[in-house]
Amino acid sequence: MVFIPISFVMDATHPGSRSLKFIFSVLSLIPLVKFHEISTRELALRIGGSKTGLVAATMSNLIETVVAISALRKCELRVVQSSLIGSMLSKLLLVLGLCLFAGGVRFSEQDFDTTATQLHSSLLSLSVGAVLLPAAYHFALSGVSSIPSRLQMQNILKMSHGVALVLLFIYGSYLFFQLYSHPHLYKDGVQKYNKSQVSLQQEDEAASSVPSSPLRLTPPRRMYQAGSPYNLSETTLVTESHGVEISRDGTGSLSSDGSDKPSPLHQATKKPQLSLLLVVLLLALVPVAVSITADRLVDSMDGISIPKPWIALIVLPTVSTIAECISAINVSVQDQLSFAISVAVGSTIQIALFVIPFMVSLAWVMGKPLALLFDPFESMVLYISVQVMSSVMSDGRSNYLEGSVLICLYIIVAVSFFFYPVWTSPFEGCGAI
Repeated sequence: MVFIPISFVMDATHPGSRSLKFIFSVLSLIPLVKFHEISTRELALRIGGSKTGLVAATMSNLIETVVAISALRKCELRVVQSSLIGSMLSKLLLVLGLCLFAGGVRFSEQDFDTTATQLHSSLLSLSVGAVLLPAAYHFALSGVSSIPSRLQMQNILKMSHGVALVLLFIYGSYLFFQLYSHPHLYKDGVQKYNKSQVSLQQEDEAASSVPSSPLRLTPPRRMYQAGSPYNLSETTLVTESHGVEISRDGTGSLSSDGSDKPSPLHQATKKPQLSLLLVVLLLALVPVAVSITADRLVDSMDGISIPKPWIALIVLPTVSTIAECISAINVSVQDQLSFAISVAVGSTIQIALFVIPFMVSLAWVMGKPLALLFDPFESMVLYISVQVMSSVMSDGRSNYLEGSVLICLYIIVAVSFFFYPVWTSPFEGCGAI
């Protein structure tokens, strides 16, 4: 927290030291993001139910939205675009990869509901298509001399405004689907876990009732325990919070404490630790402090040697997701992977279907030419990331290797963009059109 007042003092006393101003602005964002994560978690605990993941995803995107609005006010259109694409990549690859990796280190396998995951993949594919179409339009007509380039840019801008309105409508339909028509697909991780335990019990009873059929042993939730071999005939689940032990013996029945009755894996019920007034104050004050810090951060980007798009694409999203990564790891190691996935993937969908079209519409109102024509390399990387995520999540099970794949892909993206030259957008500058 000491970096917050230091950054204010540096801005007042050394306005010309852009490098120091940038460093302290980035460092001061870390405690602000942590405060925001604490207030979001407390609010989610108070709301509960199927709305928890949506609230957590919405509040986690507030920081990115504030930074993007600050860059838009200064007409840094490339910074706006790169920061939004970078936020999607960090949540889709880094946060989700850490979830799968942390859970896979503690459990041999974890399962989750594939119905909502397939829907998420479809929505992400749609949003990536909306980003790729203006780029395809631009490069398809860039060599046609009969159409003036200025007219092409005006058409792309009008296309972006229309597509943004359609994406906002799709996001509204998604909210209605999640909150009203199909809320059972977005329940808390504890409820999903208990449901899977009941399914496992029914599967075992069906297998034990037919002696001639071979027993299907699927121990996806075995914790790694030092000194104990992996035994297919018995799987032991241990909860650290209550000390409840659930064993699956060779007959396929579930037992707890030696009894024949099935016992679900209990989770510790967390209660809010902050007052509602303090939570509201944090939610109101932190975005204001972030907006002031973001203004200084955008101003200081011109004085450093690192390209601004790389900072917006990699550095800022990584800093803003530090607290989110820690929370996702804590949830996944408690075997609440469905909730962690709903926050990470749901947050990415919200950026794609709401934040990006909202920023385009806001720029439209402000008279600034922010279009859906993104850097072609950024658009292609986003497409590859969505396809890899869809492939990893398609089977409804996860392990640590799949998490490593997503994390390593994010590292590859960061290294590749560090050596990528700055792309000059035809909409560079507010007076371009």
